[in-house]
Amino acid sequence: MKKGQALLYLTRPINLFFVVLAQVLCAIYILGLTINWRMVLFFMGSALITAAGYVINDYFDIKADAINKPNKVYVGREISRRQALLFVFVLNMSTIFLSFVGNQKFIYFYSFLTIVGLWFYSYTLKRTFLIGNILIAFLGGFSIYILSYLSQPNSLLLAFSLFAFLSNLIREIIKDAEDIKGDLLLNAKTLPIKLGIKNTKIIVSMLSLIFLISIWIGLFRHNDFKLITSVLVVTGLLFYVQYLIWFTHNTHLAFKKSSQTLKIIMLIGCLSIPLL
Repeated sequence: MKKGQALLYLTRPINLFFVVLAQVLCAIYILGLTINWRMVLFFMGSALITAAGYVINDYFDIKADAINKPNKVYVGREISRRQALLFVFVLNMSTIFLSFVGNQKFIYFYSFLTIVGLWFYSYTLKRTFLIGNILIAFLGGFSIYILSYLSQPNSLLLAFSLFAFLSNLIREIIKDAEDIKGDLLLNAKTLPIKLGIKNTKIIVSMLSLIFLISIWIGLFRHNDFKLITSVLVVTGLLFYVQYLIWFTHNTHLAFKKSSQTLKIIMLIGCLSIPLL
């Protein structure tokens, strides 16, 4: 693999696309905004911040990734550790530059909070008990709610931010369970390591139930049944996740498929925004 391709992989371009897509759709269909050049700068900055987070995460996770996903380790192989850090620096500085050009104070705050949060997450919080999971889930929800600074506060935007928070939190815990072998090597104190796989399954099920109840409450509260199909599909997928983690004998495969299913749920939530 060429160095340029490896750098592109590190940024997870598909994930970046959906982060920006969710923000754009929320701005247009929930807040009723017209996209202007300042907003475009904000969306670009969000993508760059998220990309930097992915790269720094891979930088600190070389040893664990060598066990969890040996065929997808690029830092230290195709890309040196110094080059990876330089890439992170360029991405973060580019974000700050875009914030400066846009001259919007809330973007400075969002950029600073996200850069610092993702750095500490990758450096230490990822291997702590639940704190790292909550931080990533919060940043996922905050990346949506920050749009409220472009307009008036909106209950629908808050609801979708909660959707992003809960779906990210569940997926982060599932990913920790999937990567438990590599995390053990680093003496991590993640939830699956501290409480065990069985208790992790119970917590995932409880959070999934809270997530499901929140979705249905939101549907009836807003009395907007245009989303009924999306909600039914998400409900079915959440039940499928429960089936995977409780009835699949290969635990690693069960959590891997569950993580992929949560990504589909996030995608459905994103593509349902125009129906709001």
